[in-house]
Amino acid sequence: VDECINSNCEHLCTNTNGSYICSCTDGYSLDANGRNCSDINECSVDNGGCEQVCTNEEPFYSCSCYSGFRLYNDRFCSDIHECVEEISGCSQVCINTIGSYTCNCQTGFLLSSDNHTCIDIDECLVDNGGCEQICENTNGSRNCLCNNGYAKNGNNCTDIDECNFENNGCSQLCTNSLGSYSCGCLTGFALSSDMFNCTDINECESDNGGCSHLCVNTFGSYQCQCYNGYQSDDNNCIEINECLADNGGCEQVCTNTNGSFQCSCYSGYFGSVFCS
Repeated sequence: VDECINSNCEHLCTNTNGSYICSCTDGYSLDANGRNCSDINECSVDNGGCEQVCTNEEPFYSCSCYSGFRLYNDRFCSDIHECVEEISGCSQVCINTIGSYTCNCQTGFLLSSDNHTCIDIDECLVDNGGCEQICENTNGSRNCLCNNGYAKNGNNCTDIDECNFENNGCSQLCTNSLGSYSCGCLTGFALSSDMFNCTDINECESDNGGCSHLCVNTFGSYQCQCYNGYQSDDNNCIEINECLADNGGCEQVCTNTNGSFQCSCYSGYFGSVFCS
């Protein structure tokens, strides 16, 4: 008689001579009652042979890995090199670690709160970036610049003496100043509207140049001259007494006049210069 036909075995029944034996399919063990089967927790013994994570399932189990690792040969775990595989999402520098990675930034950048993106550091916000005059922020760095009239010397600025270069276009005088310069003129000249060239001042146009008689303008100056019969004394003219020298050329009487003289004769004589 095949007792397995009416047996109470939960899984498998094997007929024997005069009886039968219950057994279980793979992944199960026979209970003490000899009939029922219970799932075997393979993970309870040596972690199921898994290197990292063992998950019991009915009727078997599975191995898996922690985040940052990849399963191989169904049991073992190898580190995922997120940087080499370019799956990190780091915007600049990726540093692999066992089971993970970290993002970093190049000089001049700061790691943002998402720990992946790098934000440019504006170096100019702190102490003007160490620049003496102008700080220009760039992507990952900064440039030091100088105002007009200055030359860059590292982070510092040195005044350019514009007058050293062909008088910097000034026609006469060039005066250097910090960051700039100015053109000037010699005495007797005035700076023109272009602020470079000098034009002669006609001193005679203002109060006759201070001359008492004639004012003659010259390039950059002027001269005072006197009418005939006068001699110059600086800007003034002094009347010449012609009669003092050889009686003015008169034979008898020399009469000095303003700017001239007259010859005449004594009473009883006729003539002007010469008398008879």
